[in-house]
Amino acid sequence: MTTHSEQTPKESVYKPILIRGAYMLLFLVISYIAIFVSFFIVLFQFLSQLIFKKSNEHLQHFGKTMSHYASDILNFVTYNTDEMPFPFKSWPKVKLPLITEKN
Repeated sequence: MTTHSEQTPKESVYKPILIRGAYMLLFLVISYIAIFVSFFIVLFQFLSQLIFKKSNEHLQHFGKTMSHYASDILNFVTYNTDEMPFPFKSWPKVKLPLITEKN
């Protein structure tokens, strides 16, 4: 009989895989929330362009960081990286290109 402190080799192999699987499910749920939030960013940017003839710079920046965050999630859940996305690392930082206004 094994005690709780002893693990069979089978248990020690599957435990990290199952833990990663749980994190993958969590990040997939978070990605659906991010898509939902992105819908509102798109809607507000469209309305801003329609009403004020320019996009909202704060939403533009947030949308850019959100796209990097979505990329981080996809890289993790598809095993392209072992680095877990936010909140396990910092929120993506991006620079927006300077946009000149059109007449």
